[in-house]
Amino acid sequence: MTTLLTTERLVLRLMQPGDAPALAAYRSDPEVATLQGWDLPFTLERAERFVAEVGALGWPVLDDWQQVAIELDGAMVGDIGVHRTADGQVATIGYTLARSAQGQGYATEAVGALLALLSSEGVRRVDAATDPENAASARLLLRLGFTLVGRGTSEVRGETVVDDLYVLALDGSRTQG
Repeated sequence: MTTLLTTERLVLRLMQPGDAPALAAYRSDPEVATLQGWDLPFTLERAERFVAEVGALGWPVLDDWQQVAIELDGAMVGDIGVHRTADGQVATIGYTLARSAQGQGYATEAVGALLALLSSEGVRRVDAATDPENAASARLLLRLGFTLVGRGTSEVRGETVVDDLYVLALDGSRTQG
């Protein structure tokens, strides 16, 4: 297990094979997946392949996505996706928590800690997008210092959807849309 960091209640680490059942379970939950881009169901076999692929990437990963497991009391309860540009200075993040772990401050704690790690590794700006209907995610981003900079679109299960776009400058500069 490669631990990236620990917080008061959580461990953020690279995914490992034993995470596949938890990943498949919360990513197959229609309430969790409703505003996410993956296809349902998120099968155990798909989760096993996914965990094997991202677990082999190491940290940090440039010019590709890496998923960081959020562990609570020895069990994975969510993940944070991180994509860095080839030069490592800009990152895009996304996060998902199992329904049982939502509303307890775990996402704020995990994403906040990961932002501090990214800053220490030279990332200067972090981008995030969320569905305009996802008020909890918007509150989390604003609480962590992100600025809403505009709207964009993405594809979710073959449908074009509107996203609210957020930016956080880690280098002290002003964010721009």
